[in-house]
Amino acid sequence: MSTYESDPNKWDGSLNPGSDGVTKAPTPLKASPVGKDYGTRPMGGAAGNLNGEGAYQEAVFEITTETLAKTTAAVVKVPAYSRVTEIFVVVDDAFGGGDAIMPKLDGNTLATGVISVATLGVITPTLTATNITGATAEDLTVTVEGATFIDNGAIGSCRCIVRYVTA
Repeated sequence: MSTYESDPNKWDGSLNPGSDGVTKAPTPLKASPVGKDYGTRPMGGAAGNLNGEGAYQEAVFEITTETLAKTTAAVVKVPAYSRVTEIFVVVDDAFGGGDAIMPKLDGNTLATGVISVATLGVITPTLTATNITGATAEDLTVTVEGATFIDNGAIGSCRCIVRYVTA
């Protein structure tokens, strides 16, 4: 039986030959092996979705001229007693000059004015006072406010990100 098979904690690596084919000199005993370590180990950082009271959630609406021609408005259910805290609109490809969008919570507008998507960039509109849900879950939608979205021939794309906190 070799040294390693008789006691794995005392194997010193002396049975492995070196690069010149000669057996290495004995090395110090190994540290505590993984198989003999008991208890929890620190895992480092973690990432994921935080759920529960006071957790921020984000609803993302992708808007392109292609999807507008094919589908109706997407709906995200916002839980009861939630509050919208921020809205971001990221315009990657500009739409036509009069094109705008409006995020709505249960039919009530969330921004103080329509959000123009005619220029590139990130837009952070001011929130209205109607940004809190009631005792039931409510629909969060983004409506198109310009009639020329599909007719103007422009190829546009944007994302409307609505961040809300659960109660």
